[in-house]
Amino acid sequence: MHLKSPAKLNLCLRVIGRRDDGHHALQSLVTFVDVADTLTFTPSDTLSFQAPSHLPLGADNLCLKAAEVFGRAIGASITGRLVLEKDIPVGAGLGGGTMNGAMTLRMLNKLYDYPLAEPDLLGLASHLGADGVVCAYGKPAWVEGTGNRVAPVLAMPKAWAVLVWPGQGLATKQVFTYRPIEMRPLVTPPAKGWTHLPDLLDWLAEEGGNSLLDNAVALLPDVVLAREALLQTDGCLYADMTGSGSACFGLFADASAAQDAARSLKNTHPMWWVRAGRMLTNVFDAA
Repeated sequence: MHLKSPAKLNLCLRVIGRRDDGHHALQSLVTFVDVADTLTFTPSDTLSFQAPSHLPLGADNLCLKAAEVFGRAIGASITGRLVLEKDIPVGAGLGGGTMNGAMTLRMLNKLYDYPLAEPDLLGLASHLGADGVVCAYGKPAWVEGTGNRVAPVLAMPKAWAVLVWPGQGLATKQVFTYRPIEMRPLVTPPAKGWTHLPDLLDWLAEEGGNSLLDNAVALLPDVVLAREALLQTDGCLYADMTGSGSACFGLFADASAAQDAARSLKNTHPMWWVRAGRMLTNVFDAA
């Protein structure tokens, strides 16, 4: 069984407060892009996992953690051979590892004939980190709290994204704690979502942005270079950093403009990781 594990995008990420437990309270508009890792599962008498050498293989690996919590939830010992082929960089803010774990949960639930209902599966995904629930949900969503509260976005326009990672990752904790973050007021997204791309772009221009951008740029100045390079490409309608960085994204109205921009950025910045993909309404639509 093969399954794509697409990149996550925070189209906006607003820090709105600090909780008593020390965690930050967030609001974020999350979607997914057809740029993906690949998971392959084959039957085996034991559980084994194969991945690129730079990834952890112990308790910190979210695919193995997903298999562990799934097995515990259904009262079974999970067996099989899981192979992960990576394209999404580590430490990019694209949710690569979390999505790998979330898609492992989805894959196992299907292979074991759906023993877990949707709410139970999303509950397990919370063990994968702040993005676990929204990655397991796998559709455009408005996320609040520490990432634990996920509400559907009823409509999202067709659009393409170009993703740029400047070759070096950032640790989420370091970005959050490097220096105090300016808190932003609560905002309420449109109840019906956005049917047309200009409406989404107008909303992002007014209410969007990433509260972590300044800290990320202070730690890694190449982040702002990536964002500025995207904004200078023909057809880029909006650009920002995703998650806690260090990757940035640009939004485009069509595939041709996005692909042309990606080619241009690869030529001018050959050391950067650059990909173009369409925004997804469901992660299972990934090619």
